[in-house]
Amino acid sequence: MVSFVEDFDEKRRALEIMVKQLDDNPGDIIERQVKPGSVSKVHVSRIDIVEMTGKKAEKIIVSL
Repeated sequence: MVSFVEDFDEKRRALEIMVKQLDDNPGDIIERQVKPGSVSKVHVSRIDIVEMTGKKAEKIIVSL
């Protein structure tokens, strides 16, 4: 299910999380870009997972 986030604080938090994941120096970008005027202009959508299906693996292999 996809819904749009309307709450200002929830939108701001989502934007900060995305910037922290995608940038090496998130503090500067958050300070310059994530302001009340810009947050209110952004549309943020949220995906709520209702159900998941899959197969159980007998052995899990993790490689880096």
